[in-house]
Amino acid sequence: MNVSPTTSMAAAGDTVSLYYVLKVDGQVVDSNEGKDILMFTIGSGQVIHGFDNGVIGMKIGEEKTFSVSPEDGYGVSGSHPLAGKTLVFTVRLVDIKKG
Repeated sequence: MNVSPTTSMAAAGDTVSLYYVLKVDGQVVDSNEGKDILMFTIGSGQVIHGFDNGVIGMKIGEEKTFSVSPEDGYGVSGSHPLAGKTLVFTVRLVDIKKG
């Protein structure tokens, strides 16, 4: 069920569809613009915790830029190439399916 942007905001348990651009140190390191839409259920562990939190409260059609600390991203240290990095996402929410 698609919902009106004026009546609903993304919340835990909802399945959202969106486009994103990820920057680290001012450089684009990942994006799905011009590719397949990213779809996931908020709070299900499909994306990093900080990304879940950044999407909560968004409305359909909204664009938002938010930062994710290493603690809420890929960790302060570790083997992931983005560990220890602050991640800056720009997200455009396309759809919400209420959970």
